[in-house]
Amino acid sequence: MTISGGVAQRRPGEASGSALRRTDQALYAAERAGRDKVEIAA
Repeated sequence: MTISGGVAQRRPGEASGSALRRTDQALYAAERAGRDKVEIAA
């Protein structure tokens, strides 16, 4: 079993939808990077 993840911290004043989009983008970046990766959203 392998696990990839994306992580983002909500910025002050940022809408929750925007934070979720950044988390989703980080997840896809982790999947592209290979197995057992975690990417942190910028």
